[in-house]
Amino acid sequence: MLSEVPNETASQSDDPTASVPGAESPAASPSRPVRGRQWLARATGRFCWLYAIGAAAVFVLMRVAGERWWVATLLLFWPRWVWLAPDAVLLPLCALLQRRMGVVVILTGIIILCGIMGFRIPWRQALPQDASSQSLRVFTCNLHGTNTRVEALKAAIAQCRPDVVLLQEFPAEFEPAMLNQAGWYTDVWLDGFVASRFPIHRVKDLVPADATAQAYTAEGWPAGHVFCYAVDLPGGTIHLVNVHLASPHQALALLRDDIRAGIVPLKVNSARRTYESILVRAQLRDMGLPCVMAGDFNTTDDSPLFQRAWSDFDDAFTAAGFGFGTTYAEHHTWLRIDHILYNDGWRCTECNVRPPIGSGHRPVFANLVR
Repeated sequence: MLSEVPNETASQSDDPTASVPGAESPAASPSRPVRGRQWLARATGRFCWLYAIGAAAVFVLMRVAGERWWVATLLLFWPRWVWLAPDAVLLPLCALLQRRMGVVVILTGIIILCGIMGFRIPWRQALPQDASSQSLRVFTCNLHGTNTRVEALKAAIAQCRPDVVLLQEFPAEFEPAMLNQAGWYTDVWLDGFVASRFPIHRVKDLVPADATAQAYTAEGWPAGHVFCYAVDLPGGTIHLVNVHLASPHQALALLRDDIRAGIVPLKVNSARRTYESILVRAQLRDMGLPCVMAGDFNTTDDSPLFQRAWSDFDDAFTAAGFGFGTTYAEHHTWLRIDHILYNDGWRCTECNVRPPIGSGHRPVFANLVR
């Protein structure tokens, strides 16, 4: 008589993996969707760290090697918003797969917004301020020749009610309209225009076209011009400086078309702007009077060149501006290369970038007090 097979034995014999040594049950082996999710989570974590390291490297390169190494100089003029684009992909992935890494992505985004794209908050305005006895309202813009709409320029000046106006690349066609202003002292010096409610006197061109200057200029490319005026304010005389340093646009355009053809011109332009900045700064130091500078520096405020040349000046937008302060928005770039600087007792209570007026540059306005 056959004995009955125990139920446990029967159930074991029904398991196809029971006779295979080392085989796992289906419950212990993750399914393909689970394995795919785990792989994607690990990949997301790695990309988050690579993104953070890359942003930190760009930040350091711009501030250490800018204007010294052509790659870092290119980063200074490169469209900076592209570094923020990975946030749009990584943040949703972190929310689904790697919540802890979301903190890394957010911190990286803050570094890019403030450290690379130049977002500013006017925290200094919250500090106690001394009573002021004199104000100077400054308006500046590079008109890019006839690209500017004259009526838009007039409207911007009327809205800001400036005491001094400094324009660069001022076309001869605008002279009759801009010079016939009752109550203004005006002067056109090459392509620079200055208008003031106070008496002004020419002092000198701070970047003379001598042999030394020519050594730093690419053949056929325009050099910069920096015109210095004395302005008789009620509280005393100051220097007012209309700035237009050598432009890197031609070199950057060459670089876009052919990297090998553009590297040397970009280096030459960096050397030229360095020469002009150091030369101007040395002369202003020797001249001694309080100084207000405004115009197209063709240099970003986070450039080592800018920091070295103008470290003893205050930047109006850094002191009182809010946001990115974009003054040049051509070729998909959002850069701040137009500045209003001041020293010796002045402080800024207001600074903003005005809407476009047709030029590639946007007007900048600042209210200075002392």
